[in-house]
Amino acid sequence: VDPSSDARVFPVKFDAHGERVRLFAESVSYMTQDDLPGSFPLEGPRTCLQVLKGMVRVGGSPEMSKLERRRTSRIPDGGRAVYEEEVICLALQFLATVDQVNLPNLVGAELLCRRHQLIREAYRLSPSSPDYSA
Repeated sequence: VDPSSDARVFPVKFDAHGERVRLFAESVSYMTQDDLPGSFPLEGPRTCLQVLKGMVRVGGSPEMSKLERRRTSRIPDGGRAVYEEEVICLALQFLATVDQVNLPNLVGAELLCRRHQLIREAYRLSPSSPDYSA
């Protein structure tokens, strides 16, 4: 596949030191949700792009969004969800800034965003007894 025609990747950007890096907000501003050949194998509407735009609005990056969420939510500091959200946010951050891929067109990124949303919604509905069964 010719990378210039692959809706899943961006041209790679390097900093002055030769490191692959792109600011998260910049990456999100280039992201699109495209109809790809074949079918998208997950049921329901795709939400990745909206989740990523929300992260930019709230804190500028997944890391800052996570910190703001932790500050304003009732998720216990040592709770399992804190560590799971940490991994999800780091994965999304590196996929956007280092790997420089168009996350809304990746099934794996959609799954990460859906899990991120599920954790947040579970604690919003029931902070003392979150239900992750969705």
